[in-house]
Amino acid sequence: MSGFRLGSFEVLERIASGGMGDVWSGVHVVQDIPVAIKVIRRGRAEDLHFRSVFRREVRAVAQLDHPGIITLFDIGEVPEEAASASAGALAIGSPYLVMEYLERGSLQSLEYPLPWPSAREILLAVLDGLAHAHARGITHRDLKPGNVLIGDKLLGSCVRLTDFGIAFSYRESRSKEADGTAVGTPTYMAPEQFLGEWRDFGPWTDLYALGCVAYQLASGRVPFEQRDLVRLGLAHIEHLPPDLQCPSDYPDGFETWVMKLLKKNPASRYRRCADAAVALASLTTRAPTRDIGVLTAVAETDRFHATRSAQLPGCGTAAQLDWRAPSLPRRPFKLIGAGLRLFGLKTVPMVDRDSERDQMWEMFRRVSERGMPGLVVLEGSAGAGKSRLAEWFCERTHEMGLADCLRAEHDRSRGRESELSHMLAAAWSCLGSSAEELHDRVTTTLSSAGLESPVLHRAITEFLAPAALGDDYTPGIFHEFQSRSARFGCLLEALRHVYSERPLVVWLDDVHWGVDALHFTRYVLERSRVEPIRMMAVLTARDDLLVESREASSLLRELCLGEAAECMSVESLSAADSRLLVSSLLYLEGDLAELVAVRSAGNPLYATQLVGDWVKRGILEAGRSGFVFSGSGQLEVPDDIHTVWVRRLERILDESADGVVRSSTPVAHRIQMQVALELAAALGGRVDMTEWMSVCSLASGTDPSPVLESLLASRMARVSADGWSFSHSMLRDSIERIAREKRRWASHNRLCADMLEQRHPVPHWGDSERIGRHRFEAVQFEAAVSPLLRAARERMRVEEYSAALWLLVLCDRALDGLGRPNNDPRRLEGWLLQADINCTRRELNDAAELANRVTVLADSADTKRFHGAALLVLARVHQHQGRLHTALDEFAAAQRSLRITGPNHKLAACLSEQAQAMLELDMLDQAWRAFNEAQEIYEGIGQLVPWAENQLGLARVVLRQGDSEHALTLCRRVRAFARREELNRIEAAAWVVLSEVQMVQGLLKDAELSLDKSIELFEQLGLARQAFHPRSVKILLLLESGSVDEAKYEFEQLRNSAEIDIPRVSRLLLSLVGLAAAIDGSAHDFRSNLNQTAALLTEIEVLTPDLVRCLLLAVERAHQMGFPDRAAQVNQLSAAFATQHGNGDVGAQLS
Repeated sequence: MSGFRLGSFEVLERIASGGMGDVWSGVHVVQDIPVAIKVIRRGRAEDLHFRSVFRREVRAVAQLDHPGIITLFDIGEVPEEAASASAGALAIGSPYLVMEYLERGSLQSLEYPLPWPSAREILLAVLDGLAHAHARGITHRDLKPGNVLIGDKLLGSCVRLTDFGIAFSYRESRSKEADGTAVGTPTYMAPEQFLGEWRDFGPWTDLYALGCVAYQLASGRVPFEQRDLVRLGLAHIEHLPPDLQCPSDYPDGFETWVMKLLKKNPASRYRRCADAAVALASLTTRAPTRDIGVLTAVAETDRFHATRSAQLPGCGTAAQLDWRAPSLPRRPFKLIGAGLRLFGLKTVPMVDRDSERDQMWEMFRRVSERGMPGLVVLEGSAGAGKSRLAEWFCERTHEMGLADCLRAEHDRSRGRESELSHMLAAAWSCLGSSAEELHDRVTTTLSSAGLESPVLHRAITEFLAPAALGDDYTPGIFHEFQSRSARFGCLLEALRHVYSERPLVVWLDDVHWGVDALHFTRYVLERSRVEPIRMMAVLTARDDLLVESREASSLLRELCLGEAAECMSVESLSAADSRLLVSSLLYLEGDLAELVAVRSAGNPLYATQLVGDWVKRGILEAGRSGFVFSGSGQLEVPDDIHTVWVRRLERILDESADGVVRSSTPVAHRIQMQVALELAAALGGRVDMTEWMSVCSLASGTDPSPVLESLLASRMARVSADGWSFSHSMLRDSIERIAREKRRWASHNRLCADMLEQRHPVPHWGDSERIGRHRFEAVQFEAAVSPLLRAARERMRVEEYSAALWLLVLCDRALDGLGRPNNDPRRLEGWLLQADINCTRRELNDAAELANRVTVLADSADTKRFHGAALLVLARVHQHQGRLHTALDEFAAAQRSLRITGPNHKLAACLSEQAQAMLELDMLDQAWRAFNEAQEIYEGIGQLVPWAENQLGLARVVLRQGDSEHALTLCRRVRAFARREELNRIEAAAWVVLSEVQMVQGLLKDAELSLDKSIELFEQLGLARQAFHPRSVKILLLLESGSVDEAKYEFEQLRNSAEIDIPRVSRLLLSLVGLAAAIDGSAHDFRSNLNQTAALLTEIEVLTPDLVRCLLLAVERAHQMGFPDRAAQVNQLSAAFATQHGNGDVGAQLS
């Protein structure tokens, strides 16, 4: 039966049948272009699984635009007229898709073995198409000869990949239940597919299948032939393929190339299609080629791939490469009246932006060549195309095999984990892991990259755990990060090794909400001063939202001023480019295209969403040269993108109401779906599916899946590895705006908070923040305060101070909303936490102001407990300012208060810090007593880490008192304890104190080795700030031993890596080491170091032994090198300090 219509196409005859449906030949009625039409067979059309497979194929193919991948023209469902005309061959409502027709069939119909030129061209073309898909996160999973079609040479590349029905998106899949079953065609399946190890799927999975295909093209048989499926699976998993018997015209290296594709371990195969293509293209034939017969047309297109392979990584670096694709002789398919339903599914193409792309490519070239990091910042208005430009760059460098790419998406609601954690957990397929699975996967990944350190394994596992474990995460389960720098240091070490094969591109999207990511970018740029880092950061930011975050704006401005930065403003498209953008997605006739171009004012997001709204409303129809207004309904052009979003959402809600179940009316169902969307917006930018289902159940008991399917079909949402998210942050903002206008936003947030509390009666990590925010938005201020305070402490624990401060601001506003006075205990607690943060961030004036405020207001029975803690903050402020005598007075006052109110751990910390100040002032007996009392408290409350740190303080006291053997015993005791408990930071600190003991004992070589060990441990933990002191002391040792050149080199390295917030004493130590090293330098260098040292000396009250040693060494070297005038200037500087602070010992030693 033939001659009936499906949309713009006439159906001719059935040409193939498969397990899911039939393929019919057809022709475009107006343009007479042949097509293939795939229709789900009767009986399968109602099966949810087969419909899901069909939708997956449509979504996968629609977003791919490449000459090596089949082109999709249209989709739809069989109407009643067509079903009747087909005489029962088609069922009403069966989904169908229309794609290009390739008349030669598939590789399956060819006679093997193929001649070398034909096999080479086919393999290169398949690699090219796969590279395009892989760069967009899609693994085919069913590559075989039957899914590689061959067409006419007039179409350009005449090899097409087809049948993406079981394609795997590693950006979407999360659970073993969803993707762990063995799927594919067993003869061509990779070992990880047989084992269901979906976390190991990737480009290499398709490359294994390509190895099986290549083996067959060359020999006429597949690598493994077994009728029994179990035996076939075992062969793929365990057995080596038989030797490949190639025809004589195949090159010598071909078998080696195929065998690498067929390696059992995914890590042993080529990692990218580009890598495999380069290796294949480099093979040369060993004998004259045979006649290639029917595939002459295929071989003649070899010129295309010769051009293509010249742009692959093995054939040159980024310096020789261009981002522009070669000109491809592909027929411009423009089928009138077709493709309306595909509009929302196709990827928005890149239009213009050549200047921006050139600048990004030039930055990437510099990163590749110099091995140093680079930064590109893309700023612009909402919808201007910043993220699309960044996405294009990542996809292009990935498919060319030039870079590895990672992406972190930020959201206003700020998730429970750092987006950097989520970024890496998704890239390593760790989301949804158990704790054991996570640690095993991290260990395997890092070990494969040559990182065998168990400490780093645990640290990276801890870094990924908040994102990977979700509700099962407990802070410190694997490792305790001591600082933000420690966290960044471990992350950077992992990235440098795991992604060492090629430069790494890190795309940080919407960084106006990503302060942590901005700090990481700054950390990478600072670290690059002392070690090469081939990393390019691409940051996107909305200029209108940067004003909302002072810290984000300040950090971004600072980064843009760096010499490694390229900051670009992404402007609106021209009217011509706007027309080109829309016509490339959907062919509108002239007047309509002009209307879109004018009203969108060059904003790509507005243009695409406006046309998408017209499509959904059904007001477009086929005209002579494109789509035109049908005349039904109104051709409305809203003034802003919000109105466009609203109208598109109305269409989606109408669609979901069409399939309403009998238990509900369409109107009620529509409202329920609207509420479901608003609840998703309340949950945040990244929606956890389980949470969404739970909160919708609380709200109405309705399953929200239908509206999600509609969103996905319209590309207004995208599935992620752990749920789903709205396609654009502005869409979420519009839904929130609707909910607020309908006065439902507060109740939605109340339901979200209720749902979280019901799921976790004892809050998990991150729950307090989310509950507190939801209660605040629900105007439940009393219920918001306690979780907000808990959340702020959680953020402080992991050094996310900006987030903690914002939570404390919300807490303060909630208390204002309740009308609470300034002396409310919760308000004082919040101010005290703010003071702690400010003190830690060296914002000392703000810290002192808040602490003083608390000391004044904490005068009642229920607030007295804050008085001592506030005095402790004031003492720390003075200590940081170098005013040690003033600090001692505050420590004493804080101690008196804390002895009455507690808590004990605060009292112990006060005693220990007081003892440290006494030690610096050479008050050794008092320091001994304070350290010992703190020791007893720590032992009593079981806090072993501060107990160990206290022991090291005691070691320093007895060393100053002349008992080096006792100090040595204490150091060894702490070191043994630290090793036993795997406390590497404490062990590193023990090595520092041990080096001081060894220097006193005259064991200078041993002291240098101890310093090296401490530096190694600190840097392994990413604690560059803590490594600063031992590195300075090592330079001092080198100078004292006469290794001046080595000392100067180490000094330059240390000076380049100096952090902004290192303590004044450490900065002075570095300056004095530089002064001692510059004694024999130029007059300018000496004067510069002397002036810097003089300025820093005014900020402290006492000189530590190391500082005195530096001054003595500077004077000694000046005399030795014949610079008595310089020795006199150093003496004069020291004498002035001694006179000012009454420190006669310094003057006497120098004299």
